[in-house]
Amino acid sequence: MKTLHENPKYSFHQTLALFKALADETRLRLIQIFEFGPFSVGDLVNILEMGQSRISRHLKILHDAQVLTCYRQDGFTFYHLNPAAPQLVQKVIQSFMMESEKLDLDQLSLCQHIEERKQNKAQIFNQMADRWEDIRSQYRVSQKANKRIIKLVEDHDFVIDLGCGTGSLLMSLANRKGRYLGVDISPRMIQRAQSNLKNLQSSLDIQFKVGDIEKIHLPTKSASAVIASMVLHHLPDPEVLFTRAYQWLKKGGRIILHDFQEHGNQTYQKLFDHLWLGFSRDQLQHWMEKSGFHWKKYYSFPSQGGEDTFVAYGIKPK
Repeated sequence: MKTLHENPKYSFHQTLALFKALADETRLRLIQIFEFGPFSVGDLVNILEMGQSRISRHLKILHDAQVLTCYRQDGFTFYHLNPAAPQLVQKVIQSFMMESEKLDLDQLSLCQHIEERKQNKAQIFNQMADRWEDIRSQYRVSQKANKRIIKLVEDHDFVIDLGCGTGSLLMSLANRKGRYLGVDISPRMIQRAQSNLKNLQSSLDIQFKVGDIEKIHLPTKSASAVIASMVLHHLPDPEVLFTRAYQWLKKGGRIILHDFQEHGNQTYQKLFDHLWLGFSRDQLQHWMEKSGFHWKKYYSFPSQGGEDTFVAYGIKPK
């Protein structure tokens, strides 16, 4: 975040609006919640147990003061912290964290809300597991994208595949040296992956593990590559993936991303529970560099009747 002096976009009147926006306990509580990612009005009603009109009024004030930005998906508006907001906002948050007694209750409610959302997501994928390959085929993703991913993990000794599903990507690396770990939040997906690996009868060193990207314990500075293929659009806060990948990677290790480019097809939300309708190149680069990675390259892949996808990767500095 920038200081007020470093941010020429803040006029006197905007600065006054910013101070007014911060001069309210409820709005400070909202700002603290947005430290954990984007949320809709409905989410905030459940977390804070306040009326919708009250929350909407406070969100409008924060948005008008450029503390928050928002995007619309599937008829809902999701708000999140504006990365261009001055450092003053961050300093106020830190001070409020130390002094507010209500914050502990807010965080407890927030954690419960996030956990329920994750459990619902895991249940959805458990139901999809037995027909996952057919479902993935509906994405009509270019096979060139998978080939690019495989090429990017050549000669890497320990590769982690986040959101591995039934393990098809890792098993396409058959006859390669190295160790491979597939992680997925769905127990049923992992069961299918283990069964598929057994049927493959490959000597490839692959393990599969049930785990939540935010909570799973993996050795730090151990992996040479972390893959996230068609995962980001399911995460409420994609920045978490970048932060955790940075922790797990060795110096010089690669983070490899494969997902949809920005699109407006809401069918993916209704059928597959996507939270994000793709990502822009600038958005990805911002998250990657904010987490400490060096942005390296972005590959665009036209769809085969679906939505365009990309493969992008960055490197943890040596």
